[in-house]
Amino acid sequence: MLALLLLACASPEPAAPPDDPVLTAPSPVAQPNLLVLVLDDVGADSLAVTNTGFFDQYPSTPNLDALASEGVIFRNAWSNPTCTPSRASMLLGRTAWRNGTGNAVAVPADWHLPPGTDTVAVALSRAGYATAAIGKWHLGEQFRDGYPVPDDGWGFAHSAGTIGNLGPKGNPYADPLVGYYHYLHHEDGQAEYVWGYATTRVVDDTLDWLAEAPEPWFGWVAFQAAHAPFQPPPPELVTHAVTATSADYALYGATIEALDAEIGRLLAGIDPAQRARTTVMVVGDNGIPFSLLPAPLSQQSKGTTYQLGIHVPLFVAGASVAGGGRESDALVSLTDVAATLTTLGHNPLPQIDGQDFSAILTDPSAAGPRELVFSQQFIPNFDPAAPLPAFLTSGHAVRDARYKLREVWTHVGYTERSLYDLAADPWEETDLLIAPTPENLAIGRRLRDALDQEFSESPVPR
Repeated sequence: MLALLLLACASPEPAAPPDDPVLTAPSPVAQPNLLVLVLDDVGADSLAVTNTGFFDQYPSTPNLDALASEGVIFRNAWSNPTCTPSRASMLLGRTAWRNGTGNAVAVPADWHLPPGTDTVAVALSRAGYATAAIGKWHLGEQFRDGYPVPDDGWGFAHSAGTIGNLGPKGNPYADPLVGYYHYLHHEDGQAEYVWGYATTRVVDDTLDWLAEAPEPWFGWVAFQAAHAPFQPPPPELVTHAVTATSADYALYGATIEALDAEIGRLLAGIDPAQRARTTVMVVGDNGIPFSLLPAPLSQQSKGTTYQLGIHVPLFVAGASVAGGGRESDALVSLTDVAATLTTLGHNPLPQIDGQDFSAILTDPSAAGPRELVFSQQFIPNFDPAAPLPAFLTSGHAVRDARYKLREVWTHVGYTERSLYDLAADPWEETDLLIAPTPENLAIGRRLRDALDQEFSESPVPR
């Protein structure tokens, strides 16, 4: 549809698998190691292996392609429109309004995990798992020696990485030179400025932890890539050279290539026998940044509930998958990640919103647990136990197997709704509520009723 190259000279097809393919156990492991790889600002249409045909060409990602080919690709995974709400939903199994996170947290944080909240890491720790959170945190912080480090209470016994994004925007504790090569790095409550390519450091930190971690283990590895600032990766990690003056979309594509190369190094660095006992989940936290898309498509990017903003890659491979090399059309919300991980770890986290999709990993005929999937955003964030703020804007979306309804509310009290047939119009070019047929009006009412029911207790205006 759109002749936008994410990387000059990139291949339009997934690259051939590397020499060291992902090891997949012939049958599920009782209590597998769990490795979650979170890709930042990487939507479904950022990768060749999960794309819907929106772009003409894609970065070369042989390691991610190989991993997906050994597992199950979920074609209809939805996130929230920005990073913090998605990350909180994955680790808590609750939708945005229950967490109070509708937008990315600032530094200093305008949101913190409520004390005593059970998380995926807490549940898995109780089941005997060693736990670590490595890479970008972006879920609130506390201060030690004047520097921000991750909040306590999430259940991770080890942490290493950055508190938020790599650029100075939104981070008053960063100096003007920060980026992928110089940043404030924390480890177990201590922070210092370091040099070195951030994606490489995330993998180094992960491999260092895995060298000592007893099994079973749960690694939450949240890369800063491919979030801005867009900077040239080390040349040995990309297939085509870029410079600091290259277009943002070329630098974004190169950052994805470097991310893929380092994921390959991470997987190759795990002992083969241990890797055979490991389930790997790859997931994006939200869609494509608006700066990479031309107008008017930039209004349908990350930060919105359009498909380009919330349709994300999700695939699972390894020890918990039987009969890999499959795709699933099941509807999946990122709130479902918590239920699925803790089920695989044999200590299911009590769920309010999330649904367990682990049956699909072992049974190709299994249906997904959802008939509907939802997404939500709002500004500002809030503490669910405190008086509510004055909301500025909100967005809600719901879809079934075919149709999608969007709502956008602003503080002036106006709500805009639009309806799309995703089977016939996957890129949301035709609003069915403009000159609607009686059938389309009925579909819109049905989906609006679903939103009413799903968010009946939510304090966020619609």
